[in-house]
Amino acid sequence: MHIYEGNDISPQTVYKHLSDIYGGNWDGESMIIKNDKIDCKADYFNYPNDIIVGLIKLKCTEKLAFQSTGSDKENYLTIRIGYQAKFDEDSSLKAAVNKGIFIYDVNFLYDNQLQPNVWYEWFAVKCPIDFLKTWFIEDVYFETFKKRVLNSYIYFSSIPEIDTIVRELTFFNDDQKLKKTIFLSRLFEILGRLFTALSDQKVDEIDDIKLHPEDYKNMLDVREYILEDFSKKPKLEEIAKHFHLSVSKLRRDFSTVYSTTVMKFFDQHRLLEAYQQIKYSDKSITEISMDLGFVSVAHFGTAFKKEYQITPNQLRNKEVAP
Repeated sequence: MHIYEGNDISPQTVYKHLSDIYGGNWDGESMIIKNDKIDCKADYFNYPNDIIVGLIKLKCTEKLAFQSTGSDKENYLTIRIGYQAKFDEDSSLKAAVNKGIFIYDVNFLYDNQLQPNVWYEWFAVKCPIDFLKTWFIEDVYFETFKKRVLNSYIYFSSIPEIDTIVRELTFFNDDQKLKKTIFLSRLFEILGRLFTALSDQKVDEIDDIKLHPEDYKNMLDVREYILEDFSKKPKLEEIAKHFHLSVSKLRRDFSTVYSTTVMKFFDQHRLLEAYQQIKYSDKSITEISMDLGFVSVAHFGTAFKKEYQITPNQLRNKEVAP
């Protein structure tokens, strides 16, 4: 396993390290590596007002680990939008995609372990928190948001419209100068959609998270664990046993971090996975329903429409905009 250390402000040092080890062509803004050990594409741009935007997609045949070290930046945060996905031998998507949006202080320490033969992709923004106040966060919410995010982090489930933008950026292959301009324009759309969704969730009512750092890490690991397989519902007793927790502590800590229950969290992400498979795969609605463990196609359709206000067939046929 390769272990890398760095901070969120200078990801280019990690990119350069990857490039040196695996024979890449990192030039300070972008690189492509494709060989029998790693498949990686990365872009990283600096903008005025101390804004950094990066996009990376990679799969490796060996385990990689990144350990954050913090920085000397104050009142500066990261917004990370990402997913991971496992593919079967013929490259069709399995039940599968593990998505989410994290907003955190750049000095928030974390470990990010990337498993072999899994696709990872994330779009990351690093910016002064006051930049968000200028453009995206109403004054009435700002102090509460600032207190929350600088003391811990905010997790938000993936937003389909934002996922679509990130996916489009992944396949954007024009020259670097144009790409840098396109990334900046999409950045404003992504942040606009994200903070509109956050304001609808009543950010002013979100309590501060008060958990030991090890408990934070446990809940991140629990999240990964319950989203590994959408074909079966998670069982609290099994999760608690796996992580050496009591059921009551599991419930309490999970709710503290994610502001919902384990089951509701699982159901929401399973429907999000269904949304992505309907939109981007050629699997039938019935196949998707069965693969994701729904009781029946009718049950799947009812739950999907309740979540997205359209039916699976409408999304597939693009009869209604998402």
